[in-house]
Amino acid sequence: MPPPAKPRPGVATALVVDGTGQGHALEVVVEVYPGEGGVSTPQDCERDASVAGQVAVAAVLGASAGAHRVVWQVRGAGFRLYGTSLALAIAVATASAVRGRPVPAGWAFTGGVDLDGRIAPVAGIPAKLRAAGVSGCTHVVVPRGSPAGEVALHRLDADALGDVLARVFPESPWRAFPGRALAAALAPTVAVFVGLGSLVDVHLHYPLLRAAGRAVVIEDVVVVVLPELPDLRSYRPEWPALVDRLAAAGAAAILVDVSFTAETESDVAIAAAIRRAGVPVIVPVRLDGERVDRPGSDTLAEAVQLGHAVSLADLSVGWIRRARVRVADGEGRDYWHVAALAAGALVHAGPPEVTDGELRLGALRNPLSRNSVAMAPSGQVLTIKAEGDLAAVRGRLAIVGALHGDRDLQRSAEGPRYGAEVLASQVQTLLRQAAPRELAPGLAAAWTLAVGVGTTLVGRTLPRAKWPVVGVPAALSVAFAVALATGGTLAPIAGPVVAALLAVWVRRRPTGQYRSLKPGGAPDQPI
Repeated sequence: MPPPAKPRPGVATALVVDGTGQGHALEVVVEVYPGEGGVSTPQDCERDASVAGQVAVAAVLGASAGAHRVVWQVRGAGFRLYGTSLALAIAVATASAVRGRPVPAGWAFTGGVDLDGRIAPVAGIPAKLRAAGVSGCTHVVVPRGSPAGEVALHRLDADALGDVLARVFPESPWRAFPGRALAAALAPTVAVFVGLGSLVDVHLHYPLLRAAGRAVVIEDVVVVVLPELPDLRSYRPEWPALVDRLAAAGAAAILVDVSFTAETESDVAIAAAIRRAGVPVIVPVRLDGERVDRPGSDTLAEAVQLGHAVSLADLSVGWIRRARVRVADGEGRDYWHVAALAAGALVHAGPPEVTDGELRLGALRNPLSRNSVAMAPSGQVLTIKAEGDLAAVRGRLAIVGALHGDRDLQRSAEGPRYGAEVLASQVQTLLRQAAPRELAPGLAAAWTLAVGVGTTLVGRTLPRAKWPVVGVPAALSVAFAVALATGGTLAPIAGPVVAALLAVWVRRRPTGQYRSLKPGGAPDQPI
């Protein structure tokens, strides 16, 4: 950030020697003002000390040094200053003035500073360390490789200005977090909350569920395929005989994937066949927006169980992955999903119930997410022709529907599937109690935000040499999500990883006007 109009001076303790070789601990005071003016130095200062001060200021301020006036002076010298020993203290005091943060008490500095941020060796280290001990200093920063003094102090060798500033001014992880870093953390969080994260996650979750052995084998359902006809209403006279044959073949329940919304002369005979069958027969209503179209014949509607067959497509990829549990019409009547009614019929359960976030069908329990049940990955369903041998339906649910044309062809995780095949997968998922549990949008978003914030905090705490550690939050998140998927719980994967990558990207792009130098001379760390 730019220095304030009335800057707070930066003060650092410099260790120098006088002309007799005696060490001194002096206070260096630096003030940084906006506007051009260069670097002003004290009068009792030799040229080498003056140039060292200019170089130290330039190393800290970088390209913006010429756009500001810097004044530095030394308190309590009493002798003419020479050499480059003041440079490191001037650099630290300049950073202090720019940051608006004081140098911690008890720190002292000696050493030259090059424009690339390297700290140059200086002479008189033993005498300087003795002076530091007399002055009560507890931390002394000297160039790496300098000889030890006779006074035992907490001595910190250094060879790069960036390292020194990072140790003197340890950046609070929260200090520079707002702004761009906050936006980078919130963007993927919002995307996960509204469901866009599934654009990638859906391609990861289903392979994980399959790898964990959570794919269901469709063995309790058979699809009975109707003949290819341009209009299924022409098949109405054949329905009574088909229902009789299914009942005689031992079908445990019948789910008709056809809505009998148009009344015909055959409806009374169909209703009579359904009553003779002695097994539950489930027929879907047709939904047109908020309007519910029931079977055109009241006699037929009274002979069957009515449900709805609305499946929800994932907004991001268009895959059918969920089934709405229940819908209501304008007259206050509830319609359960036909898959729930069919699964309940196979286990001789009573009416479906929703309790404590679960769909309950007798002893069956499947988790709900946003009033819907997610589908587990599944295999192929056995299909037989309606006019052929129906022996395969014995003890199973018979789903009667058309598997031709493209009107009822839907996209799913297993590829294109007809509506009757999707219903078979939904029924088998409920029967096996294999519906995946999905984290609530708020919890998934909080997870994503935590990874982004955690990566930002780790990145702002560690030096660049340890940057591989910044990937730990994202790696732990992915590992945890994989572990949850093996247990049937779907957690965000792509969102937290994107949040971590954005946090790293923001960390690598300095936002401040003033920069210090990291080891190797690369200007990077905003100060």
